[in-house]
Amino acid sequence: MTTLITAIIVEDEKRNAEVLSNLLTEYCDNVEVLAMAQDVPSAAKLIKEHNPDVIFLDIELPGASGFSLLDYFDTIDFEIVFTTAYNQYAQKAFEISALDYLLKPVGIKALQNAIKKVREQKGIKDMKERYEVLKLNTQMNRISRISLPTMEGLLFLRLDEVIRCEGDNNYTTFFLQDKTKVVVSKTLGDYESLLAMEGFYRAHRSHLVNLAHVRKFIRGRAARLVMDDNSEVEVSTRKRDDLLIKLAGNKA
Repeated sequence: MTTLITAIIVEDEKRNAEVLSNLLTEYCDNVEVLAMAQDVPSAAKLIKEHNPDVIFLDIELPGASGFSLLDYFDTIDFEIVFTTAYNQYAQKAFEISALDYLLKPVGIKALQNAIKKVREQKGIKDMKERYEVLKLNTQMNRISRISLPTMEGLLFLRLDEVIRCEGDNNYTTFFLQDKTKVVVSKTLGDYESLLAMEGFYRAHRSHLVNLAHVRKFIRGRAARLVMDDNSEVEVSTRKRDDLLIKLAGNKA
């Protein structure tokens, strides 16, 4: 039998809260909705009273953003699944912060996947840090920090610490300024989609580089980049001209 997951729904639209509660009860194994709240102060009180495993948190709440709920807690020992109608940029901010979200209207499969993640991450005590990464990225309206899932937990990095990323099938290695390497079980394509608008460029099928850390472009039949850590990265033939344009714009 699956482990019981207890939940609180924070949603100002009563009908939406009831629909989500019904979906959890009918389509998600062994999930108990303990309570529902319509605003941040009520939600904080219920969370402290019931100590749930997960909060389904609407971002748009009366009087305050749903994000402000986390300011009521010094330590966050529950998972949060944000429910949102935010645009694509905000969705990227959630993904890069290792936080889960559901787009409204909530679909059954997406909800089941969210509950699966809650079960997998139950007991991990890093929600406050993940929230701070999300808060910073959304306030700046650009991605400045990233959360990397490692064997030990989550590693939080500034993007300017990352010199380049190298893909190997379903794994990506991050090469950092301090000479350390971080291996993550996600594809290079996953990170390309998240970081392409943040100064990173796919120079080769196996390489995603931080343009701010490119030291030299070496021409030739096998063009390559020299990075700030003295590593060399091959540049695919079809990317050369576009990359030179990007580098000229980045250094301007």
